[in-house]
Amino acid sequence: MRYLRRLYKHFLGGLGVFGISLCFLIFSCSQKLPTAPQSKIAASSSLGSVPYAPPHNPRGGLTDADVGDDDSEIPADTVISFDPGKMDSTEMEVGAAVFRTVSYDGDTIAFPIGNGSKDTAFLICPRGALKKGTNVTLNLKGDVMRTTDSTMLVAMYNFLPHGLVYEKDCYLVQPARFKNGTLLALSWYDTLSGKWVQESICPVDNGRVVFVIKHFSIFGAPLEALSSGGQ
Repeated sequence: MRYLRRLYKHFLGGLGVFGISLCFLIFSCSQKLPTAPQSKIAASSSLGSVPYAPPHNPRGGLTDADVGDDDSEIPADTVISFDPGKMDSTEMEVGAAVFRTVSYDGDTIAFPIGNGSKDTAFLICPRGALKKGTNVTLNLKGDVMRTTDSTMLVAMYNFLPHGLVYEKDCYLVQPARFKNGTLLALSWYDTLSGKWVQESICPVDNGRVVFVIKHFSIFGAPLEALSSGGQ
C-alpha cells in the first residue's frame, strides 16, 4: 500500500511539472516574433525613405497606386509641365553625377538634384530591365533650374547613355512640392525633332511623384511651385 501511495505522489508531481512546462511553451509561442525590416534606402531629403527595388520584384517594389498611368487620356489643361522657352540658365544649380554599373538583376540608385543636400531622386531599375549578360554603366545627373517668371523650379535630368532602351519600365522617383493630387508631367528632349516630348504623368502623393521611364535621355519635370505658380 505504501508503494502505491509513493507511486501516486510521484505521478502527481510529474504531472505538475509537465503542466507548468506546457503553459510556458504556449505563452512563448503566443508572443509575436520579431521580423527583419524591409530593405530601404534612406535619404536626407523631402522624400524620407523610398522602397528598395528587390531583384525578384518586376515592378521595382512599387504598387500600381505609386505609378502614374501615362496611357490614360488626361486633359492637357489639368497637367502641369514646364515651358522650355521660359528656363533661366543663369539660375541653375548643378548636381553631382552618380555612376553605377547595372546588370540584369537591377538596382536602385540615389542621386542628388542640384548642388545642395535638400533633394534626392531615385532611379529604380527592376530585375529584367536589362537583358541577361548585359552590364551597363549608368551616369545620372540632376540639376535645378528656375523659370524666367520665377513661378517654378524645374528638375533637369541627364541620363547616360542616351538612347538606352529598357526591356521593362524603370521608375524615376523625385520630390514634388505641389499640392497633393496635382498632376505633373515628365518630358524628354528629342534631339531629332528638337522638341520636348511628354514621357509620363503622375499625381503628387505626399510630396513625391513616381514617373515611368522607358529609355535614357535628357528629362525635365516640375520640382517646386514658387509663389502662386503651379498651384
